[in-house]
Amino acid sequence: MRIVLKQERKQYVIEEHVPNEPGANAPRADKDMFKKHLDDMVDVECLMLATMTPELQKQHEDMVAYEMIQNLKEIYEEQARQERYETSKALFQCKMSEGSPVGAHVIKMMGYICDTLPRGKSAHRRKSRFGSSEFRGNLKFF
Repeated sequence: MRIVLKQERKQYVIEEHVPNEPGANAPRADKDMFKKHLDDMVDVECLMLATMTPELQKQHEDMVAYEMIQNLKEIYEEQARQERYETSKALFQCKMSEGSPVGAHVIKMMGYICDTLPRGKSAHRRKSRFGSSEFRGNLKFF
């Protein structure tokens, strides 16, 4: 969604509060900018609601785009934090069996980490000449 908003030059709508309505004596440019913000906000709200499940739509139908994003962050950041905790716990409990190959253990641990990485963010995969995935870049959580 951010890609579409960036291309349409409407990303600011989800990053900024709705500005105060300019007064009757305000310059025409201020009034036009406020109207553009409201028009862009409606477009973004419709796009956001169209991509949500019916349950999320009902929760967010009375919010402006900025409030929707803030609310979604709040909902899903807690879930992501819990997933990172569970992954860390699994990694700390992951012990290699004596006599087992190191490679299998490393792949198992990488699986735990890669399952919690945000898609398309910091893990850049490329195929090695052996057909397995190698990782380059930053393996960090949110």
